[in-house]
Amino acid sequence: MNWNQRYAASFDSIEQQKAIWAALSEKYRNNPNLIPHGTLTGYTAGACRCKDCRKAGLEYEREYRIRSRQELEDNPDDPRHGAYVGARVGCPCDKCRAFAKEMRDNYIPGYREKIFSDLSNPLHGTMTGVSLGCNCGACKEVEKIYLQNYLSKTLNELKINSNDPRHGTSTGVHAKCPCEKCRNYSKSIADRTKQKLLEQLKKDPDDPRHGTRFGYNSGCRCVLCTKANTDAARERRKNKDKVK
Repeated sequence: MNWNQRYAASFDSIEQQKAIWAALSEKYRNNPNLIPHGTLTGYTAGACRCKDCRKAGLEYEREYRIRSRQELEDNPDDPRHGAYVGARVGCPCDKCRAFAKEMRDNYIPGYREKIFSDLSNPLHGTMTGVSLGCNCGACKEVEKIYLQNYLSKTLNELKINSNDPRHGTSTGVHAKCPCEKCRNYSKSIADRTKQKLLEQLKKDPDDPRHGTRFGYNSGCRCVLCTKANTDAARERRKNKDKVK
């Protein structure tokens, strides 16, 4: 029995479960001061989106995904394979990946438009809104909190374990790990990006980035880029002299 089935079994019926949540929602809607901030109940039944409640919601979502994915990987016959839950938690089986692709192609575009056009939609300020690409202030704030927590947690794990396989990868770079492997990987990414830009500039003489300092810093030494860098250096010297 998976976690969802155990949770459902704790109620006599679906109707009882719905009634309990409806009563909680009504209670907190009529008495906002009773909302238990910093808990999952406050985030769900209380519909509170304060910093503490959002953090509790994000932590629960992360734990739920890890737990559910492990259950799915351990049990190939789990009925959640090829369903929304399997796709949501990132199950790598063929059924779940096919369902996820179907959602991306058919369901999500219309769903995204529905959310974006309604600023009162409760999905604003949630990870669902973030995952659908919503750029409203509430969703941006949730994404910022999630990334801060994730990167901070990842950095601590990397510092503790020097044998972590994420050293020398993009994950280590994004977490700003100071180890030699991660610094070398970050430098290699920058070098590859610079080389790619330089090749693009050499192939296309009409590229609008010619004649800019960006082009010069990318390695282009054409007449226009060199002149742009010289003019910028001259302007910096003038400004420096004015300050003196």
